[in-house]
Amino acid sequence: MDAGDDEYNVIEPLVDEQSNDQGSDGNSVVEKPYFNQEFDNLDDVYNFYNSYALYKGFGIRRSSSSKSSVTGELIWKKFLCDKAGWRAKNKEKEDGSEVVSQSRETREGCMASLNVRWKKHGKWVVTGFIEEHNHILDTPRRTKKHRSHNVSHKISAAKDLMEQLHSCGMGPSAIAKAINITGNITEITTEHVVHHLRKQRMNNVGQEGYFVAMHFMEQMRLNPNFYFATEYDSDGTLRSMFWADARSREEYFVFGDVIVFDVTYKTNKFMMPFAPFTGVNHHRQSILFGCALLADETEETFGGYSNTGYLAC
Repeated sequence: MDAGDDEYNVIEPLVDEQSNDQGSDGNSVVEKPYFNQEFDNLDDVYNFYNSYALYKGFGIRRSSSSKSSVTGELIWKKFLCDKAGWRAKNKEKEDGSEVVSQSRETREGCMASLNVRWKKHGKWVVTGFIEEHNHILDTPRRTKKHRSHNVSHKISAAKDLMEQLHSCGMGPSAIAKAINITGNITEITTEHVVHHLRKQRMNNVGQEGYFVAMHFMEQMRLNPNFYFATEYDSDGTLRSMFWADARSREEYFVFGDVIVFDVTYKTNKFMMPFAPFTGVNHHRQSILFGCALLADETEETFGGYSNTGYLAC
């Protein structure tokens, strides 16, 4: 759906100024959406409205949006109560009888919603807020069963932020704390972050790892003294990799009395520590014996590469 720069001719109840409201637990005070409230991005809008919904006793979902007819960029977005609209009518069988749905009815035609619009000063601004619901709001325990408040759903919504913070050098524990604070989320743990980053690394490294292995095999064909070794997870995903060219191997056999195994380097894209094996020649110059990309920084992984077995192959 395209739209120009004019406001929509939609009549909606608006709250003119900032106010607070009591949550579904009877004690918590939360900020209520208000007219001209500003946000930096749509994720901030979603997290704010979802936090408000959690305290009030309902869930939310993303709805319709509009793009500029000039630039093609998104300029308007609507968020709804998850009980908005109605389910499609049940289909009929060939004999004319109605197919009975086994799922519980969750739509009640609720009109509660939040509209935001992109403004030229670079902010998303609240242009419409319908507060009233046509159904009973849930208790705190039942509210958390809504999909928008489910932990796995929140992790999915925060995955881009996880990867962005990790690329800046933050560890899983710090990432979890940052997301919980900035996104008003308390359920995301360090384990959740570690699991997502590991899964993301597996997705990223699959195809790239295949091409790297093919390149190394070609190098071995051109020079039999080139050596590489790979380690895979049980699902076939590349876990770690070691390689050394012919010159590095020759220098190891001459100057390999002292070896430095350095794991202070990291790669951001695949989240795999880069570990070069280095030494010193008779001119006291640093020389490279080999390199490894590691799956993680655990003692088990370090133990497998800290010995000289790979270099002596």
